[in-house]
Amino acid sequence: MPQRRTSVSLPIITIADHDASYPYDPNVADATPAQFRRQMEMLARYGTPIGIDDLIRAIGGAPLPRNPVMVTFDDGYRSCHDVALPILRAVGVRATFFIATSFVTERKLYWWEQIALLIGKAKHKTTAISYPYPIALDLERPGVFDTLTDVVKNTNDLDVDRFLDELVIASGSSGARRPRPITPTA
Repeated sequence: MPQRRTSVSLPIITIADHDASYPYDPNVADATPAQFRRQMEMLARYGTPIGIDDLIRAIGGAPLPRNPVMVTFDDGYRSCHDVALPILRAVGVRATFFIATSFVTERKLYWWEQIALLIGKAKHKTTAISYPYPIALDLERPGVFDTLTDVVKNTNDLDVDRFLDELVIASGSSGARRPRPITPTA
């Protein structure tokens, strides 16, 4: 009886260049449209682009093509639709887009973008917060973004809005906090 494959191993490669002018997340990987097109052309030339449907079939035991590559996008930024999608179509590369729909429909910034904006617009460069625990902050120190995002990532049951609201007050960056979603009235 043939054995059924229960796992698939694919290498993960990030292909992008950092754009220091991006105001939200200093660790974001970004590429110009021309760079992205060259990257996708390279993938299409040396790899075999697959979709999530191919990956699911492979998990179920179907073979993958030689040199499979899967292109994915997280978060659903507008540039995925306006820039990446036309290039992917032109080059013939399939991709999977993971979109956090409430952020699109409610026009909210992700928490890590809010942290980056708060740091960038801080009026107080040294400060402290007390939630979820006391933290002294030097907002000009390299790595402070990582320190703050680690709090969000590693604190169980964190009230992210409370944390961000406290960071707004501590940094003096009141204009940097994203507006609460507008609730229609009857």
